[in-house]
Amino acid sequence: MKHILVCEDDESILEVLKIILEDQGYRVTAWSYCNDFETIRNARPDLLLVDLWFQELGGATICSLVKSDPELSTTPVIIVSASNDLAAVAEGVHADGHISKPFNIQDIVDTVKKLV
Repeated sequence: MKHILVCEDDESILEVLKIILEDQGYRVTAWSYCNDFETIRNARPDLLLVDLWFQELGGATICSLVKSDPELSTTPVIIVSASNDLAAVAEGVHADGHISKPFNIQDIVDTVKKLV
């Protein structure tokens, strides 16, 4: 079973994402905070789904750290945000995908399925 780590500081969105992904058969770890990259490394996810404006590290920082880490560099990262410049930010940090908020459930399912 593929493991997805979701980092989202909005508890209601976090819960919705967890339900969507678990319904698709994924094992989901859902965090509403993350201030330590070592914790992400130790979680060993098959995919990261992170909010761009996530507390502490932030989605762009998390993505940059993952992509520059020898142990995690091949882990797909999807950035989620309502930001108008989401596509440019995602490209700038080498995210594997991005999803705009408010999101469509099928977009979440299709984007994740494509990357794991």
